[in-house]
Amino acid sequence: MLPLEPMASPSTSNGFQNVDDAFGTVVSSTGNILVSGFSTQPNFSYDAILLKYDTTGVLDPAFGIGGIVVFSENVFEVGFDLVEQADGKSYLPEIPKFPPASNDFLLARYLPNGSPDPTFGLNRRVINSIQPDYDEAEGIALQADGKAILVGKSYNGTQNDIAVARFLTDAPSLLQDMNFAGTPIISPNPVGANKVIRISNLPLGFENMELKLLSIDGKQIAAENIKTTFGVDVEFSLPQTMAKGIYVIEITNENSYGFRKKLIVTE
Repeated sequence: MLPLEPMASPSTSNGFQNVDDAFGTVVSSTGNILVSGFSTQPNFSYDAILLKYDTTGVLDPAFGIGGIVVFSENVFEVGFDLVEQADGKSYLPEIPKFPPASNDFLLARYLPNGSPDPTFGLNRRVINSIQPDYDEAEGIALQADGKAILVGKSYNGTQNDIAVARFLTDAPSLLQDMNFAGTPIISPNPVGANKVIRISNLPLGFENMELKLLSIDGKQIAAENIKTTFGVDVEFSLPQTMAKGIYVIEITNENSYGFRKKLIVTE
């Protein structure tokens, strides 16, 4: 029998007198060890956890809090797997539980220091329902082009089916409407190229704002600083060179508070 190589921290507790469990691990190009799993809280709810160790097994104090990142949003989250990008960002697929036990696929991305990536998803995560009842993401892989593949199971009302979902890892945040500031309306939408769109129902606090037109991969196509008054609609002319497709209108105020809306160009 081969001997175990000693590590500085052969076991880790998240600080509670309950159950901690690990399911996924990956070794980065620098030799650091990333581990995913869950931690049971005093009220017996589950939180997903992401841990980072150095090559000797010591938790990295520069990652999260003492080497541990805890994801706690609902009653039950478990990180069954994880993967790391070449730039050190980590993806953690989880299963958030919304009573009464309607689970969904959830994908979160973390920066190399363990902070949630503010550019990813809506509220720093992407949630997708495969079928109305129970979905569970259990594995993840990255394609060569950076797209994330999540695999798991989904309950069809009678039995579980294999579920596979692919995510445009740098686009879901743009393709989901972000309504942090009321419910602005863009019209017409869909719209023909070389036409003017009107943005109405802007909330208070957007008298000075920046409007951006983005492609679905986040590239800026056009931008304009706009001054208006409350209750007045805003007009924006699309560039004449736009091809048909899906775009994103992003508007933020002076406090970086804003919203995004999909814009479909038909011709």
